[in-house]
Amino acid sequence: MYEYLSGKLVQKRPDLAVIDVQGVGYKLRITSHTYESLPKTDSPIKLFTHLNVREDALELYGFGTEDERTFFHELLLVSKIGPKAAANILSGGTPGDIQSMVLAEDVKSLSTLPGVGATTARRLVAELKSRLEKVDFSSESQPKLKMSGLSSSEAEAVLALEALGYSRTEAQSTIARLGIAADDKLSTQEIIKKALQRGKT
Repeated sequence: MYEYLSGKLVQKRPDLAVIDVQGVGYKLRITSHTYESLPKTDSPIKLFTHLNVREDALELYGFGTEDERTFFHELLLVSKIGPKAAANILSGGTPGDIQSMVLAEDVKSLSTLPGVGATTARRLVAELKSRLEKVDFSSESQPKLKMSGLSSSEAEAVLALEALGYSRTEAQSTIARLGIAADDKLSTQEIIKKALQRGKT
């Protein structure tokens, strides 16, 4: 529903930001990582958003970069991890830091993240590793395409999705979630069609 909010920062704390957008104040839950990037109050700001719909409330989550929001969406795909838990996890490090831990199967380091115990850490490795192998969050300002993890058709599909308005990491993440096996031999057009059917999140 909301892609981002752009306005004036009127309040901030490590877990919360309030943005005034043309006289309307929007309260967003944020990560510690995003908090550290916030300007001083009364400054212009733009945060990428995720709307969480609950039976009794609507909650907005705000992120300083598209990469952080994309990683947040990846965490939501892990069983037993909801928006609050995902935001807590991202408060423990950058998307690149957490990706490195998952790819290295570093359960010990993952267990030190906020709200993550040994069981959850193992679940993160089991359910995220295969998807994160095809996406590179190591540079938030310039996300890279991991050619070693993608077939030529998948790499071409990523570039095509970028031309359609996806960010680099959104395109990579969407294709990674398709779970295409190496022997599927799908064409670029078939991959793009599947990706568009699935959507960004």
